[in-house]
Amino acid sequence: MKSKFILLSILLSVTTMTFAQDDSSTTSEKNFWYGFKFGLDASSKTTTFESIQDQLKGNYQIGAFMQFGRKLYFQPEIYYASYSVNSDSGSTSSIGFVKAPLLVGLQLFDIGLVSAHINAGTTYVKQLANTETSSYFKWTIGVGANVLGFINADIRYLFNNNIDVTEVQDVITNGGTVNLTVGLRL
Repeated sequence: MKSKFILLSILLSVTTMTFAQDDSSTTSEKNFWYGFKFGLDASSKTTTFESIQDQLKGNYQIGAFMQFGRKLYFQPEIYYASYSVNSDSGSTSSIGFVKAPLLVGLQLFDIGLVSAHINAGTTYVKQLANTETSSYFKWTIGVGANVLGFINADIRYLFNNNIDVTEVQDVITNGGTVNLTVGLRL
């Protein structure tokens, strides 16, 4: 209950901040976008090119997003993600997940055709087929670019909440997921 209250408070605060941004320009600039994204995931523990290729063949996600704000923005997303898992017998199966990132971002620069941003937040993850597995949260941090105003590309790193992060190497060796997405902003 406490975590739901905290998430709701963060959601309301960020939404209020993004809508309260100063609009001193004479042109009307858009403060709200929505769209669709698709992407791939790879484990950060992967060390060989062949294992990266295997992961990218079976791991995919597809979903939608909304973005509130321009320079400082709030971006909730929801994805269906499928991960391919190899069993000990050599067979491959897929496991489905629902992923819902709640991100706060900051636009670093905008030169017309290209703009760059950073974002961070939390991602809710729930495995669909297994009723015994509880849902959990992961931290997300990433960078991205908007090209031509309507193409969005992001690279993000998802890592567990229970890591004592003293060095960047700790995050990488304790496991996380590199997430690559491309989307259309409407």
